[in-house]
Amino acid sequence: MTKKRGINYIAIIAVLCVTTIFSVLSAIAVYAQGEVIVNYEVVEASSFQVSITAQGNGHVKYKAQKISNSSFAAMLKTDEMMTLSINPDAGEKIESITLDDVDISNKIKDNIVTISGANKPQYLKVVFSSNNNNNNNNENNNDNNNNNNNNKPSETLKPDNSNNSQNAGSPNTSDNTKILMYVILAILSAVAIIVISKKQRKDN
Repeated sequence: MTKKRGINYIAIIAVLCVTTIFSVLSAIAVYAQGEVIVNYEVVEASSFQVSITAQGNGHVKYKAQKISNSSFAAMLKTDEMMTLSINPDAGEKIESITLDDVDISNKIKDNIVTISGANKPQYLKVVFSSNNNNNNNNENNNDNNNNNNNNKPSETLKPDNSNNSQNAGSPNTSDNTKILMYVILAILSAVAIIVISKKQRKDN
């Protein structure tokens, strides 16, 4: 008679334990040899120059920089914003504000304007009102008025025809009087000749 062999569970458990221990020891060995280093590359945003020019009676303030009747340049990243304070002097006002020759006056709020970064250089120009400009404008207006007055055609002197018209309307009595005198003298002469001739005939 042959005996049936049963499953050797002890051997299976022993194999599993050995395999587990080997895996754990392998992992520890790999970790002990060195850490796995992962490098991350951080790409910074590009920066471009923003040129700021202020003209007239006022100034532009960027951080601690005060720009008055001058120019200033700062670098601005494409993912950043630039905040500027636009400050006209007392009694003055902002005449114009342009960014790359485009009017952005509608973006001013409480004398603050914000510029977004761009993938190109930018140029901001702020012009404040100026008393000199006002005086020059007044002088130009006065000069224009004077020129207009000088360019007006001068009034031509019209000949005074009042006397001529009066003379033309009234008869020239001096000429008529002379003619009448000549007629009378002619008649008198004729009468005198007649009287003298008759007297000579009587004498004869």
